[in-house]
Amino acid sequence: MCFTGPKPIDYEKTADLKSCLENYGVFESEPEMHHRMEVLGKLHTLVRKWIRDLSIQRNMPSSVADNVGGNIYTFGSYRLGV
Repeated sequence: MCFTGPKPIDYEKTADLKSCLENYGVFESEPEMHHRMEVLGKLHTLVRKWIRDLSIQRNMPSSVADNVGGNIYTFGSYRLGV
């Protein structure tokens, strides 16, 4: 395991890569990001409701079902917004 931070060359290469990717238009715009966050919020609400409904179907008290968790995690390029 290594605890050393990035070297100056790492920052330089990251900036070069970001600049190159921006030229190809792979990053989402501000409105696209807001839309994605809105959709994820709605999906999160649906998942939480589904888990609550399923918990009640399986005879869990409503007060407990209201506190049952559930989450959606994004990853990869979707998480990075590209």
